[in-house]
Amino acid sequence: MTTLLAMLIVAVAAVEGNPGGGFADNFTTVGPLCASQACVTDVNRKYKTKFKWPQDMRDYHKASQVFVLYTSAGGTDLGKRVRIWHRGPTQYNDRLGWHYQRKVMRYLQ
Repeated sequence: MTTLLAMLIVAVAAVEGNPGGGFADNFTTVGPLCASQACVTDVNRKYKTKFKWPQDMRDYHKASQVFVLYTSAGGTDLGKRVRIWHRGPTQYNDRLGWHYQRKVMRYLQ
């Protein structure tokens, strides 16, 4: 994992504001990166991994691995990776995705 990608994950965790790793967003996400069950299911299906939701998403290292895999379609475009994490691989270009990107990038400044 590159240093920039590691810094991006730290920024996403800070913006999500869930350091305790418990449930958030009306029990639809869990962990420091607020990973959804659909996200974990997608990663497991696409990459033949065996991450468990919600248990593994409370672990920062495992949640970071899911982040890297789930957002890999963003390539080296860190903004696109953030938007994919927040809105998914098909809706990442909507208004909410761009708003979330601005919040995360502000944290990195």
